[in-house]
Amino acid sequence: MESRILQYFELRRSDELRTEIRKSSNIICLRHMLLLSRSLLDSGNFLQALDYIILVEKQGYKMPDMYMIKGRCLYHLKEYETALESFRKAYRINPTVECNRCIERCLVRISLYAGVSVRYLDMSSQSLIKAEN
Repeated sequence: MESRILQYFELRRSDELRTEIRKSSNIICLRHMLLLSRSLLDSGNFLQALDYIILVEKQGYKMPDMYMIKGRCLYHLKEYETALESFRKAYRINPTVECNRCIERCLVRISLYAGVSVRYLDMSSQSLIKAEN
């Protein structure tokens, strides 16, 4: 099965790859899904990358990489509040500087869309601490 998944991945035959992943709960398959979704994200195919991440998520896995890829896809699709939720999930599992930066970017975007000028961000609590209209 792993060789078929690698073949589908290399040939970019996403429909066949998706079918194989759905049939298996094998962690190797899930890693390939993460690789594929990251590749799609990097090439700007945000909706398709999100589709693969959702398949991984439906398998019940909770991995920081999965949440970070999902958050980035959602961020690029301007779904900032949902992206923020994904970045926070990644942070809870594995707190990194990268997670903090992504959380900060979402908070800034959310505040800008709400018509608020952000003065300061509290990175320890990931919340706005001072803003003005």
